[in-house]
Amino acid sequence: MVPRPVTPASPRTSEAAPSFEQAVTGVASAAVLVRNLVEAHLNSWGMDALVDDAVLVADELFANAAQAAPGQVIGLRVVLLAAFVLIEVEDPSPKRAAHREPDDEGGRGLMIVEALSAYWGQRPERGGTKTVYALLAIPRSA
Repeated sequence: MVPRPVTPASPRTSEAAPSFEQAVTGVASAAVLVRNLVEAHLNSWGMDALVDDAVLVADELFANAAQAAPGQVIGLRVVLLAAFVLIEVEDPSPKRAAHREPDDEGGRGLMIVEALSAYWGQRPERGGTKTVYALLAIPRSA
C-alpha cells in the first residue's frame, strides 16, 4: 500500500492553495530530495523567510518516517495556508512518533520540530498508516 498524504482528516484547503505532494522511498539518501523539494517550492511561493525552518522540519519528519518504515514509500505534502505552511509526512508504520531522550545517535528530531513549529501533531490514517505534521507560522513580513 502506498501512503497518501492527502486524507479526509487533512485540513481543508481551497483548490487555489499552493501545495505539492511527493512519494519518496524511505532511505537516508532521499532526505536530500525532500530538502530540495521543500526549499524550491517555498521559494517559488515567496516564502523565503521560512525556508530554513521548513527544510529542517521536513527533514526531521522524513527521517523519523524513514526510520519507522525503512525502504517503504513515504508521503510528503506541503501546503501554503493563509497564516501557516503545513508540512505532512505519512508513513506505513502505525507506531506513533514519540519524543526520545537525546543521545549521540539521535533523539532530537521531534524536539526540533516542536521548537520550530507553531503546532505539530500526528494522526492515524485509514489503512493503518500515520501522518505526522507541523504548522509553521508565516512571518508577518512575508
